[in-house]
Amino acid sequence: MQQRSLVLTPTPPYDFRLTMGHLASFGTGARVNVFEDGRYSRLLEVEGKTLLTEVQSAGTVEAPRLDVTVHGEEITDQTLEYVHGTLAWVLGGDTPLQEFYAAARRDPVLAPLVKQLYGLKISQTPSVFEAFVQSIFSQQIATNVARIIGSLLLENYGSTISHKGDIYYAFPTPAALLPEGIPGLRAIKLSNRKAEYILDVAAAVVDGSLDMEGLRYLPDEEATKRLLALRGVGPWTAHWLLLRALGRMDAFPAGDLALRRVVAGLYFKGKELTVAELEEFSEGWAPWRSLYTTYLFAALRRGLLPGDILNP
Repeated sequence: MQQRSLVLTPTPPYDFRLTMGHLASFGTGARVNVFEDGRYSRLLEVEGKTLLTEVQSAGTVEAPRLDVTVHGEEITDQTLEYVHGTLAWVLGGDTPLQEFYAAARRDPVLAPLVKQLYGLKISQTPSVFEAFVQSIFSQQIATNVARIIGSLLLENYGSTISHKGDIYYAFPTPAALLPEGIPGLRAIKLSNRKAEYILDVAAAVVDGSLDMEGLRYLPDEEATKRLLALRGVGPWTAHWLLLRALGRMDAFPAGDLALRRVVAGLYFKGKELTVAELEEFSEGWAPWRSLYTTYLFAALRRGLLPGDILNP
């Protein structure tokens, strides 16, 4: 197996451990986004080849530098350039923070959280399809169940690389999901309806009638409109895709129950909020609502919020 190296220099401030810890907390099960002992590992599919990338921090929050090792077969300069761009996107290195921080520090609730999470960036999925599939199978189920389904999806459909005794899984391509059809996805605990949603989109991507990656180049309103036209995608899913796959800074999944409860607990003394009330409140956070959302969920996952905030 060939081995090559490259360097990423994210825009400061950038806290590698915080950002990778938050990325790994989403988890799709198995070993897809792996962050262990200060090293982030991820398989990427590039030009029909599966590559293992390993990333470590060699800099500081204010002078970030990420050293990347790429393992695989026939790693050309062109391949390395693609890996560089993809990892820069996945690791959120260019997410702007300074204007968001200036606004958040004027908020007495957010100010201490921003201080504790300084340098946290929004990580992205390598493809829009990956985020779409994750969002569909995660709808209306517990996090631990979603992790089980994610693991089964990777183990049954993803290509693998074995390295130093560990097996790493690549997220399945649209083409990989099609041959076994609905029975295959039902066998890994997906409902019939969710299997239909995923396979409809996978087939459209494969036959060229749907350009999911092209959504990245559309304005927010048009991208949202096209996402909502897909079966299985409602406002919650569309906004999560804007945030986690399209790199938009002002997405806000107001339909997320956990988000509503966190905002209610922090700003409204636990008073239950409707989706409309939360959307109206969030307008004061524009145009950085994706970052506000990310920081609130990171604070929740790291135990920085009251323990009973999700159970008013």
